[in-house]
Amino acid sequence: MNGLLRTGLASWLLLAAGPALADEVRLRDGTVVAGEVLAVEASGVRVRVAGGGERALPAADLDPESHTALLAARAGEKPADRLALARTLLRAGLHGPARIEARSAAEADPSLAVAGAQVLSEANEAEARALLGRGLARIAGGEADAGRRLLLEVVNRFPLSAAMTGAADALLRDPAPPPPAPPAVAGPPAPAEEPAALRPLSALLARAAKLRDDAAKVPVERGDRRQKALGEAEEALLEAARAVPALRRAAAAPAPGIEKKEAEIRAALVSLYTAASRLLVESRDASAARVFLYRGLALAPSDPELLGLQTLITRATFDEDPWHMTMGELSRRVAAGTATAEMVRIYRRRTGTEDPGAPPSGR
Repeated sequence: MNGLLRTGLASWLLLAAGPALADEVRLRDGTVVAGEVLAVEASGVRVRVAGGGERALPAADLDPESHTALLAARAGEKPADRLALARTLLRAGLHGPARIEARSAAEADPSLAVAGAQVLSEANEAEARALLGRGLARIAGGEADAGRRLLLEVVNRFPLSAAMTGAADALLRDPAPPPPAPPAVAGPPAPAEEPAALRPLSALLARAAKLRDDAAKVPVERGDRRQKALGEAEEALLEAARAVPALRRAAAAPAPGIEKKEAEIRAALVSLYTAASRLLVESRDASAARVFLYRGLALAPSDPELLGLQTLITRATFDEDPWHMTMGELSRRVAAGTATAEMVRIYRRRTGTEDPGAPPSGR
């Protein structure tokens, strides 16, 4: 089909590889194996080298770009051929190219949309699992920061994958450590005693911190008790925040340190909302966690920890919504007999097996 251009990926790779593509195979270490390519599979290639001998090159030794170009060069022009290429690329562990080919096939032939979506889902799951494994290995090997970055990549790039749950659980078990305290330096003498007008605010800050710490000690399964302690901590901080304008109006001149105390209250609220969101996610109470999360984002919309929690909470909310489930998850539930009637109906609709005259089955 002249209208189908093998997709941007395949065309680019073929041009980049040059006219000697069929006679040269690049390896991961930069070595070029010259000869006649006899066979190309997801598992590797077979080349007839100079002198008439044959050499088998496994996929693990091949340069991914060269392997992808060889596979693309042998694929047909029809959308079904491109979909078959996508599956081959997926088996070879080339997840990005597999996604590109699957999308191209589905766009060229809408009847392949379901099959293309299945390849996309499998490619996302496979890449997310690989990132999760690397992240956990880094953490186990003592590279905690690098491991957490990989886990956050799973959370942010693949929020609907099964691996995302494992990444989220690992991040909750091993949160980033607080930044180290700045080194003590010689400075001016310690400030004078806090003004009496600000002491009630300090007392409320201390009470909120204690309630937050108490909430963290509550067992995970007692989410109601956690929520109650967190709510009381929030009320203490809001009471302190409401008292600041009154202190300004009552005094002829603002009490020394009032701006600093106001900033402390705001920072304490953001910290509380972050801790509350995390603790309630641990307790599997996504709805309550979302309330605290949005209050925190209203005060600190670009806070990276709150934005990360937003992804976790969104996933927790969507977990049981069949409209947001991947085909892999729906297939597993239908096969296991644990799918709801709505899940079965959506599964049939996506796979084209829905019978309008038949009642939906499921729990």
